Amino acid sequence: MHVTAAIAIGFLFAILFHRSESLLPCIITHSAINVTSGFANEAGLTIEKCLVFQLMVFVITVSYSFILTKTLPKS
Repeated sequence: MHVTAAIAIGFLFAILFHRSESLLPCIITHSAINVTSGFANEAGLTIEKCLVFQLMVFVITVSYSFILTKTLPKS
């Protein structure tokens, strides 16, 4: 499940970079993901909760990627 979330987040970064032509939004988003992941790991999640969390990350990331492709201007 981690692989699918990583692919979705990578797709999000590609869209952010392609549409904004800047690495800054990617760097900020990556930092936010790293910070929140650190807190999630310390919470002592069970396997089931971890899978649900990864599925939620995947769905949110894919949804946000599609929103960005429709709303951000093309370069």
